[in-house]
This record gives sequence, C-alpha cells and structure tokens, in this order.
Amino acid sequence: GQAVFSAFAQLEGVESDEQFRQRLQEDAEFRERLEDIMQLASDNSAPDIAPEQAQQLQALADLLIEWVQTADWEASQAYLEAHEADLLTDDAVNVMQRLIQGNNGNQTLVQHLNILKTALANGIEAAYAPLRKSPFEQLQELRQVFDRVQKPEEVQAVIARWLMLGQRFLQQKDIPQDHLTQFSADCETVILPRAVASGEAQLVDACKSLLGWAYNSLNMEYDNQKDYPRALAAVSKAIEYQPQQAMYYRNRAGTHMDMKAYASALPDLEKAQELEPDAQRLPELWKTYHEGMAKSDDEN
Repeated sequence: GQAVFSAFAQLEGVESDEQFRQRLQEDAEFRERLEDIMQLASDNSAPDIAPEQAQQLQALADLLIEWVQTADWEASQAYLEAHEADLLTDDAVNVMQRLIQGNNGNQTLVQHLNILKTALANGIEAAYAPLRKSPFEQLQELRQVFDRVQKPEEVQAVIARWLMLGQRFLQQKDIPQDHLTQFSADCETVILPRAVASGEAQLVDACKSLLGWAYNSLNMEYDNQKDYPRALAAVSKAIEYQPQQAMYYRNRAGTHMDMKAYASALPDLEKAQELEPDAQRLPELWKTYHEGMAKSDDEN
C-alpha cells in the first residue's frame, strides 16, 4: 500500500504536507482520487507482505515512477536499459498494474505498462521503435485503427490513446498548418462522434478540449498570415467546443479588431472580462478597443 501511495503523491506533484493539505481542501477531484488510493492501500484482500519484500516493492515502484517521469523517449529508453535487471521483470509488471489501479487508470502509466510488456516479449529496441515516430505519424496510424475496432472497451482504449497523442501533438512548437487542419478534421469527424457514442463523458470532454486547443492554434496561424476571416472562423470553432475558455474570447476580440470591427469585439471582451478578469492581456485589448472606437467616431 505504501508503494502505491508514494507513487500517487509523486504523480500528483505533492511535495510537502502544506501542499497536501491545500489540495485536500480545494480540489474535490484530488480528494476523490485520494479516497480511491486509501481504499486500495487498505485492501484486506491483498496478501500479507513481509517487511523486506515491502521495501523491495517500494524501491521498484520508485524506479518505475522515475522511469515514467523521464523527459523524453530517448531518456526513457536509456533509463530502462540502465535498470533492465529490475524493470524487465514480472514483479515490475505487477507493481505497474497496481499503480495503474491506484491512480484511476492513468493513461501515461498504461502506456508504460505496454512498453514493459513489449520489451519483455520482443526487446527494448522493439518496444521503443513505434514511439520514435512523430505524434502526427502515430495519430495517422491510430486513425486507421478506428475502422477495425468494434468492441466498446477497445474503442474507448483507442480514443484514450488518441487523446494522449493529441495532447503531445499540440504541445509541439511550429506545427505545420496542414497537420493542424488534418488533426482538427479527424478529431471532429471521427474521434468525437465515437467518444459521444461510447457514453463516456470524460472522453467527450477531453475531445472537445483538444478541438478547442487545435482551432485556437489555427486562429493564431491564420492571424499571423493576416487571413482574418479564416482566423475568425477558427477561433469561433474553438469557443464552440470550449465556451468557458477566456483566452479564446480574448483571441477572437483581437481578430475582430485586426479586421477593424471594433464594435464586434465588445461582447468577446466583456465575456473574457467575466471569465478571467485578471488576465494580463486584457488591459491592452481594452485600450485597443477604445482607441479604435474613438477613431471610428472621428472618421464618421
């Protein structure tokens, strides 16, 4: 149980008792996850473990978490090779499965469990070969899988994998515009409908979050190209999927003002003010709006 709880604290980024108490008071989802982990740690059905074995399992859990938290796949592979004797074992697989159970099916842990299993069966090099492809390439391959899976649990697993890859894809710098467009189209026409059909609200919300992110990124691409009509259409789609995201309203207000449509920017500025009144960019936007309106009045 201690190994599971220690891993939970590390994955949640809890570094002190004060931070733990603050999260406990303010974060309802954190409390729910903690209750799950406490129930797992106190599971009376688990067999008694000798103190020496418990220490070994704790050490193994610590190694696994350090491995999961490596900076990139190159560092991850190097870590696994350095600790092959400890991590390429049935014990490591069992501990990882227990970590997944205690951390609400964390998809990063699930991915690393699959790496462990593949490395055990086919070697470390074979386990990492697919991961060296770009996130976009992996997404395109995964897109084809949807045509072959039918069982609900398989569909949900593929969607979860897509969402994790999609997040990595959108975190990249300088994403080609055609890749962003393709990702948005696939997510909107293939992934989101399957997520809705699955009945899993978390998958649906995660899809909409990625779509908002992707369309907002397209807004910035088009805005830089001074293609303001497309920029406006893109950020409006972002707002459609994430109507409580203040940044998207600020960006749409900015696009309206780039088009000299100052009056059209006002509702978005007001909504952005309502959602995130302390945003650093707001004063600048309001200044541009008032200057633009004043200039329009002078011209008329």
